[in-house]
Amino acid sequence: MFPALVLLSSSLRRTLQRSVRYSAMKKIFLYLIIPGITACGNRVSERDEILSKFDSVNNELKKEDTIVSRSETLYDSLSLKACNDKRTQQLYYTTHDFYGYLSNLKFLFYTATGDATGKKIPFDREDDMTLTNTFIKDKKSTANILYSQLQALIRTLRVHTQKEAILNKINKFESVTTGHFPTSDKLLDSYFKNTPPVAVITILNSFEQTVKNIELDILFEYFKK
Repeated sequence: MFPALVLLSSSLRRTLQRSVRYSAMKKIFLYLIIPGITACGNRVSERDEILSKFDSVNNELKKEDTIVSRSETLYDSLSLKACNDKRTQQLYYTTHDFYGYLSNLKFLFYTATGDATGKKIPFDREDDMTLTNTFIKDKKSTANILYSQLQALIRTLRVHTQKEAILNKINKFESVTTGHFPTSDKLLDSYFKNTPPVAVITILNSFEQTVKNIELDILFEYFKK
């Protein structure tokens, strides 16, 4: 499965379904799958084949609802406990630093697309792949430290659990990010090169949701009693 696809969480899918029509959702899927195909050296010439892959992945994602369906109230409660418990403080600070980093990166990206508020992509820039390519190569954008951020995050997640099911999720996340791509440039190119801005935000959101799901699993393990 291509890297961008395995990160699409079910909560993100539901958000997309609320905000765009199904046809637009397929458009975003095409933006996500094509970089992965190119990175693997494959070529998909038939649009129908790509769209059928979308339907297949979408059905698979429906099986991932159990974690995402947990309430935000539960997450907030466990997160507060983690902040105040010496066993989990490192986990709390590392994950929340990562969320903060992604939030700032998205703000900078929104601003780069021409939105002064840093909250949205102007409609006429949603498909501007040149804008994305310029942004990820700009050292001021902080995109260049995404790789090291992911490395530190994955290490911290891993040392806070011994549960096989959670470790498998961490390994899966690593296998489509730093474990799959040997350098920062290769990761950025695979996920973001020639990717329209609207899909960039989707990918960054999927990173965040994937990490939060794993974090919630770990916190539940610590504080379930």
